[in-house]
This record gives sequence, structure tokens and C-alpha cells, in this order.
Amino acid sequence: MRNTIYPRVLVVSHPPFSDTNNTGITLSSFFKHWDPDALAQLFFHVEVPRGPMCGRYYRITDFDALGSVLGRRPCGRIVGSVDVAGTDKESGCAPSPLQQRVYDFPRSPSVMLLRDAIWRAARWRTRELSAWVEDFSPDVVFLVGGKYSFTYGLASHVARSRAVPLVVFLGDDVYSVCSFSLSPLFWLQKALVRRTMRRVVGSAARLFSSCDLIGEEYRRIFGVEYTTLPTACGRIEPAPAPGARAPVALSYLGSVVSFARWTMLRRIGEALRDINAGQQRAILRIYTADRLDNGMVERLSIPGAVEFKGALNAAEVQQVIVESDILVHVESMDKVSRKLTRLSVSTKIPEYLASGRCILAVGPAEVASIRYIQDHEAGLVVTDLETLRGNLETLISGPELRRSYALNGLRLAQQRHDSRIVSDLLETTLRGVIVGKPGIACALETGSR
Repeated sequence: MRNTIYPRVLVVSHPPFSDTNNTGITLSSFFKHWDPDALAQLFFHVEVPRGPMCGRYYRITDFDALGSVLGRRPCGRIVGSVDVAGTDKESGCAPSPLQQRVYDFPRSPSVMLLRDAIWRAARWRTRELSAWVEDFSPDVVFLVGGKYSFTYGLASHVARSRAVPLVVFLGDDVYSVCSFSLSPLFWLQKALVRRTMRRVVGSAARLFSSCDLIGEEYRRIFGVEYTTLPTACGRIEPAPAPGARAPVALSYLGSVVSFARWTMLRRIGEALRDINAGQQRAILRIYTADRLDNGMVERLSIPGAVEFKGALNAAEVQQVIVESDILVHVESMDKVSRKLTRLSVSTKIPEYLASGRCILAVGPAEVASIRYIQDHEAGLVVTDLETLRGNLETLISGPELRRSYALNGLRLAQQRHDSRIVSDLLETTLRGVIVGKPGIACALETGSR
């Protein structure tokens, strides 16, 4: 253990540190080796923080903001976390089923505009928040940017009030116009977010990106230098690969509805159905927490080729990965989905790489997730659906080929996604930002600029 005095970082994000949602998991991976006493979080979700990441949390939810507007009262409160056993450290902070359903509700432009309007009118600039921030005394504010303008304004306010630098992490493309709409509310909401991002991100001390593609594009737009901060793996200790068996087990873990990923899974299933015509040589099992209607389940279920299995907990996810021969990642080929996912690297890819299992990636060549695997030969990549069946046949028939891809993926995980490497890169960059020399961060082949 190094004798290190870590920079004091105030994280501002929608969800808290967590082991259950993607953003929370990513944040936890960044700060896994941080001193908990040098870490605090201001967040805006009803979810309870999970795990021993830090001991200081301040929460302002949409319900708090709405109550503030209607009752003309201050909003926000200090909350506790949930320990590793899942027990609330502070009663009364867990979300109700109604609150959770509201947060899970699809975000239309009108809902997003209403949410921003509520936050602009809410009384979140309180003495309690100021005292909480002053008591922590951050050296830097770390904002996780998103689709809503209020978070940028709030983080900027906190950084200015303490006269400390603001850095922004952007893991997805929230600035570009990726789809067309006839709704004026769509264009109004997008214009407000883009204007706010130009002001706040454009004046930030440093930009962190999830991959080089998004970092380069945002550097051109905002004129801010960036450091690529890959998602870190919880562990890189692959279990022994399963021995030869039939049928070969393919597993997909993740959302199937978002970005029309189910269409690619269906195409893989159809190819497997043809391959299995004589005998069952391979089976694809789909695990997802998405709530699907019966029609979608039927489309994703092909007897003898595809099985729909439903949701898993964290322990079950690891067990499925260990028992898989091939881990599947897909991105849709349709025009809108290609634009929406162009700059995003799926958070589950590092976990796949670290597992010592072969990856099959199917999707457009220009999408960041697909391109990342292809550029590093970390899996079999299919970008032309006409070749899908032939490539699948080769992969199913070739255990040595699967092993070769798995070893390449494991090396990539060790080089770029080791939690200590990512944490050290973050620490070095933040130290440079604090002393006014952000360029001192080492590149580490991660695309730091």
C-alpha cells in the first residue's frame, strides 16, 4: 500500500457509487483504490449508495426538487450508504417502488424539459449544502456529464463557490444530434443542453472520456484537452477455460431493447438455427433485466438455438461468464442506433476481456465498441451480416481460435483496464489539474492528450 495523500474529490453525478447500475459501477471502478476519506459524492437519484466507496454523501432527488418548488422550501439532505451486506446505514433513504418506477419511466423531450425547469426553480442552494461542501473542502469537482443541463450548472456552481477546478467525464455522446424529430420540444431540449455544455465543458480544466473517439470529437468541439479513462475491471483473474463440450455455450448479458440490439441477437439465433440443422452444435442464452412483453420474448426464443433466460444478480453473472465458451456483444445496424452508439464503449466489454473467454462482436464497423475489439483483435468481429453464419461456423468449430482471441482480450484487459492502472492515471491527471498543469498525466497508451 502506497503512503499517498489523495486529492480530495467531490463527485457530482446522477446515480451514486453502486454495484448495480452501469454508471455507478463505472464510477466505483475509477475510485476503487482511493482513500474513502478523500472522496465525497453529490448525487440526484433515489437509489441508495452501495459499498464502502466513501463516507460522505449528499442527495437531492427530483422529488425533493419538486417539493421545493411546490412548497417553497429548501431541498437536499445528507444520506448514508449501504454496506456490502446490503443493509441501510441510515434508515429512510431507500427508494419506494413508486419512486423507482418514476425514474425508470422513458425520458421524452417534454419530461426532460420539465425536469430541467423544476431544478432551475428549486431551492438547492442551501446553507446545509454549502456547509457540507465546506466541511469536505474538495480540491477538485469531478462531474459525470449527461443529458440534463441542471447538473452542469450545479457542478459549476459548487466548483466556483470553492474556487477549485472542475473536470468533466463524458462516457456517451450527449452533445451530437443523433436523430431527427418534428417535435419543437426535442430541438429546444437539445439546444439547451448543447448551450450549457459549451459553457461548462468549454471552461472545464480537463475532460475525461470513455474512449479515444469521443475524446477527440469533444476536444474539437469544446477546445478542452482530454484523457481517456477506460472502465476498470473488478478483477483480472480468469477461471480456467471450459473443456471441449457440445453444444458450445454462447452468452449475451445486457440490454436487448435499447438501441434495437435484439435485432442482432435474432440474426445470430437464425444463423445458429441453420448451423444446428443436423445436430445441436451451439446454443445462445440471453440474460437481461429488460422488461419484455411476450412478443419480444418469442422473437428472442428460437428452439434449439436461442434461449431467453431473464435477469441475473451479480454472483450469477460471474457464474454465467465462467460457464460460457463465447461471450456475445452486439450493436444494431439501423441508422439511428448507429449514430446513438457511435462513440460509446459498452461497460461490460472490460469484464468480458478480463474473463479469459472468447468474444463475438456483431455490429457496424464505425461504432466504438465494435471498433475497439476489432482494432485490438480481442475477439471475432462481424460487420457484414452476410458473413455471420460462416464466421460463427468457424468460431464454433475452432477451440484454438477461441483461445487465441481470449488471450488477446486478456492482455488488453491487463494493459488498459487494470483498476490500479486506471486509478493511477486518474490520480496523476487530477494532481496536474489541481496544480494548474493538467498535461503532466502520462499517456499509458490510453489516448491521453
